[in-house]
Amino acid sequence: MDGGPIGIPFITVPGDQPRVRRDLHYDDESDPGPYPVPANPPIEGGPDSDGDRHILVLDTGQCVLYELYFAFPSGGGGWHAGSGAVFDLSSHALRPNT
Repeated sequence: MDGGPIGIPFITVPGDQPRVRRDLHYDDESDPGPYPVPANPPIEGGPDSDGDRHILVLDTGQCVLYELYFAFPSGGGGWHAGSGAVFDLSSHALRPNT
């Protein structure tokens, strides 16, 4: 859109991907971490985006999807984001209503 990439990219990682620290603005509304975010994950809109900046990481070993919203690198391999969610893809159970 307007010359930028469209859609939300994702990256796959193995089940033993190291977990990294994440600092969340809405920590009380997010799922606990740490999350297995690799060093240079694709970011929605690109690394210079000022949009939603979602990061989606699919852990293929555990069948779990990790999502960060409005994510920015915070140094030392960690991330600062607005919120984070974890989805167990091996279940059809709904997420909590909170």
